[in-house]
Amino acid sequence: MPFINEYIPEADKPRYEAIEKAVIKRTGSVGHSRARSWTIDRERDIFLTWIKGGDIERARYDAYIFHNAGRTFYIETWQLSTVGGDRVGQPRTTTLRIDLFSEMDETGHFFKHDIQSDNGETLALLREAFTAERGSGVLNTEKCEFISILELGKGV
Repeated sequence: MPFINEYIPEADKPRYEAIEKAVIKRTGSVGHSRARSWTIDRERDIFLTWIKGGDIERARYDAYIFHNAGRTFYIETWQLSTVGGDRVGQPRTTTLRIDLFSEMDETGHFFKHDIQSDNGETLALLREAFTAERGSGVLNTEKCEFISILELGKGV
């Protein structure tokens, strides 16, 4: 099943909120706004959702929860560039740098995860999820394609 963008259904909110609370407890709530939507592939049990962000020193910072088949990751990204998308229907390419990619263990603590340790599988899933998310998920009113190119920063 492909990724779809949707508002988090009522039936899924307890499960999602438990994951979100565990992540926020460890990462802080600065700029946090409770997620209302996600990009999800139910068949593979994978979802991506934005949890906080903002402009810091004229650069776009965002943090996400990436849940992959029972494993929960916290991601911090910086937007490096956006090209295109000036007109409705025109493709837009955004380059994101991942500065932090950490996994939450069963005790709720995070540890640095080597994102390249699985021969690119995690990066491929992230690219697929970010592309499906198209920058604004279900709230996207533009008809632009969002292509996410992920680069790894020094913090990974």
